[in-house]
Amino acid sequence: NAAAVHPVAYARTTDELAQLIRTLPHHHRLVVFYDANLPTEPIKTLSALLSAHVPQCFFYPQVAGESCKDLSAAVACWTFLQEKQIGRKDTIMAIGGGTLLDLIGFVASVYHRGIDFISVPTSLLAQVDAAIGGKNALNFSGVKNMLGTVTYPTSVWIHTPFVATQSDEHYQEGLVELLKIALVRSPSLTTWLEQVWPDLVARKQPQLNEAVKAAIELKLTVVANDSKKTRLRDCLNFGHTFAHALEAYYGPSLSHGTAVALGLRWILRVSQAELGLDKSIIAMVNHWLNQLTGLITPATAPEWAQLLGRIQQDKKKSSPEQIRLILLQGLGEWRAQDVSPEKTLALLEHYGPQLWKKQ
Repeated sequence: NAAAVHPVAYARTTDELAQLIRTLPHHHRLVVFYDANLPTEPIKTLSALLSAHVPQCFFYPQVAGESCKDLSAAVACWTFLQEKQIGRKDTIMAIGGGTLLDLIGFVASVYHRGIDFISVPTSLLAQVDAAIGGKNALNFSGVKNMLGTVTYPTSVWIHTPFVATQSDEHYQEGLVELLKIALVRSPSLTTWLEQVWPDLVARKQPQLNEAVKAAIELKLTVVANDSKKTRLRDCLNFGHTFAHALEAYYGPSLSHGTAVALGLRWILRVSQAELGLDKSIIAMVNHWLNQLTGLITPATAPEWAQLLGRIQQDKKKSSPEQIRLILLQGLGEWRAQDVSPEKTLALLEHYGPQLWKKQ
């Protein structure tokens, strides 16, 4: 049952957001960690609504970004919680994008062995992916998401108007993740995306509301039915083995969305070679990705042998000798395939350079 994973509440207007806030226990303390880079207007609105309902409401601005996914940032948060005498019956809220939600989800999951945590994702990427499924992680020793917990939030609040303030690059990162889950899980959503993709790129609110809800429901279903036996969550790694390696290789200059877009382009070509994926699907996805002009590919391609080294550091590899690739057979049909490092390097060297040519 997808709903059993964690509740998701949709607040499409400020009034609906106010209604959600009124469901909070007003006699407990609330600590709100928010992204210090967020535009002041939505934060002002939210803080006024929260303070009016919860008398003991404390705010903590945190500069978000990959650099905040760090133990030192977590320690600073725990220190603040302790100073404010936050106990097990109190609540933590995080308002921000994926990196902030990772940090605060982790902080909440281990403070007092876990206290109530409400996630309020403000980026499209976080709304369709990072905030859903209970994974919280910090980077450690140069490796992305090395430390973490899987702890479901008490609730996730989706307020799509937040994404109106995002830059094209950050907004389009979310569209890439939306496309990823549609490809591996839902032929019907992919077909619908074909009709509305230009509307989504243009941030048309009705279509965006529908797309976000559909993507969240797909991910909740994956998480609810995942186990060590089914390994259903593996499908969420589609395009990400290559993407995470690119992020490690290029560092913070490369956005997650750009890396995943390149990862999708690469793995679709590999899927065509290995499983006979229909070329029309590749052409369709390339056409959609080409419309995301906010995502800028690095000027030069990586050294493929070095990229393989980054892939071998990925925590999702199936064994020291094998690399697990998630391939697409058809829309909604995926398969995990374990590949040797030698073969992976050959696939990188053959299909990688094509990504740096005009699609």
